[in-house]
Amino acid sequence: MYATTVGAPASGHKATLPQRFMDYIRQHQLMTRGDVALLAVSGGVDSTTLAHLFHQHNLSFGVAYCHFGLRSAADKESAFVQALAASYGVVFHTKRFDTQRYAKQHALSIQMAARTLRYTWFHQLLIQKGYTKIVTAHHHNDQIETCVHHLIKGTSLRGLQGMLPKRCAVVRPLLFATKKEIRHYAQQQNVSWCEDESNASLVYRRNWIRHKIIPLFDAVNPHTTKTFFTTLAQLQQTQAFVEAQASQLKKKVWRARLPYYYIDVGGRLMSKPWAPMLLTHWLTPFGFAFRPLQKWCTSPPQSGKRLYSSTHWLLADRRSWIVGPRTLPSCDDTYLLTPANAVVNVAGGYTLAAAALSNVTTVPHDTNVALLDHAKLTFPLHVRVWQAGDQFCPLGMGGQHKKVSDFLIDEKIPLYEKERTYVLCSGKSIAWLIGHRVDERFKITATTRKVLRITQEALTTTAARAT
Repeated sequence: MYATTVGAPASGHKATLPQRFMDYIRQHQLMTRGDVALLAVSGGVDSTTLAHLFHQHNLSFGVAYCHFGLRSAADKESAFVQALAASYGVVFHTKRFDTQRYAKQHALSIQMAARTLRYTWFHQLLIQKGYTKIVTAHHHNDQIETCVHHLIKGTSLRGLQGMLPKRCAVVRPLLFATKKEIRHYAQQQNVSWCEDESNASLVYRRNWIRHKIIPLFDAVNPHTTKTFFTTLAQLQQTQAFVEAQASQLKKKVWRARLPYYYIDVGGRLMSKPWAPMLLTHWLTPFGFAFRPLQKWCTSPPQSGKRLYSSTHWLLADRRSWIVGPRTLPSCDDTYLLTPANAVVNVAGGYTLAAAALSNVTTVPHDTNVALLDHAKLTFPLHVRVWQAGDQFCPLGMGGQHKKVSDFLIDEKIPLYEKERTYVLCSGKSIAWLIGHRVDERFKITATTRKVLRITQEALTTTAARAT
């Protein structure tokens, strides 16, 4: 049976909040043996109750407080959270941010700037201090506000499903509980907390939703909080289904030739009424939005037309849409690949990973993989953008030399791809025109004893994760 991700309590549920807390953690595998959690504690009732529950269940954790420099009460709250951490015998971390300056520099709202600063610091602490999870105290009422906020701004099904219990290193073990339940439990257990006066301010959009819009929902339906559990469960399960189906369909129409991605739009895909939704699902990580993609679907663009996001362009070709990075690699950039440095990140959105192997007899039919005779190579290997005058001996041409420029023309490689084509050099010789052809002089043979396999792979970035 599919487990709902919102954690709605069953009708007549008799379990206490601590029991439901651990049930929710187990159900969604939020914490495992050996995890050390970093708790985001603001001093409010939600986060102090979260710390209380972690301490009560002997879960390993540290505490982090963010001082955003926006409220005079923050100094008092920081001291309160520090004392709270000390009472539990756990490590306390704090950092002060110039949130207003950061928001102005990056053209962000204060809330978005604070969120960015907060999570950036939390992830830094994970790396520096050895924590394995970031834990926040978001609860079910926060979930409702998030969905309404997304709906007002305009969103997709992904936005309407709200926050998930787990996303990468961030976990939210209180999503099953309402604000009322958390406050009631804190009062029963004599948990101390600080009241944040900014929560009552209508300056912030979320507070406006909390104090003005949600009460209107309750006036129409007094059981809004309860019905949202069911609605969110259905939305999240629908989104999971869409992602599974989209992943299967993507295999049929999506092709990668790093750092480019090709979507076959010549078949029946574009005739489907849900094509704009699906293309948005695939292309959102590259910065493209629903409305312009919908326009391209309903009024197909001429070949050569482009859309631009902040990081990528989308090019309409005869039968494909092509995604590529906007930044061009520098001709001065050179990367070294050595036995000690077997992975390099190359400008353009991918990595080159090398591994020495033995007893390799099968040559893969994959232009993103090169098998080279280790004994014929001179280390370090150099990776750079191809240059005018470069020559190599393409595999399959009997050792004849050919200019890289002529090879790319003969292969009908488009200009946008030529500009980002790299070569792997052994000494002064090109051993691999990366992503295209190995050099005849470095190929493996029946007498090859040791093979260097080099694989071109997508970087683990927002865009690359879309593949």
